[in-house]
Amino acid sequence: TELYSMLDMNAIIPLDDFIAKNTDIQMADFYPAFVEDTQSEGKTYSLPFQRSTIVMYYNKEMFKAAGLDPEKPPTTWDELVTYAKKLNKDGHVGLEIPGNDDSYWMFQMLARQNASDPKQNIMSSDGKKAMFDT
Repeated sequence: TELYSMLDMNAIIPLDDFIAKNTDIQMADFYPAFVEDTQSEGKTYSLPFQRSTIVMYYNKEMFKAAGLDPEKPPTTWDELVTYAKKLNKDGHVGLEIPGNDDSYWMFQMLARQNASDPKQNIMSSDGKKAMFDT
């Protein structure tokens, strides 16, 4: 998860030759985005691990009460914002996104999803330049 820091410290080496020789490891078995997270400049430095996908849960009864179709959850960011505003009433929160120390990856996911270029949104593809200014 700290690929570029490890590269800067010369603490890791590419595993491509090892992976090619080991028939038990099939990189094609992994979700492509998880594989990309282990690579830099065309070289693979680790196997994907401790990865998960984010799931959105929603309450169909709350959708009905807010005048939303409970069988049609939002499919775009604009819809998510619109739905959240409609659901944010009567003491209910329309959208909750974790913000504790363990959910830093949530910020990364949101930033990547909202980027005009998902390959260069938080940092450049080589990991050497921040692509936003806070």
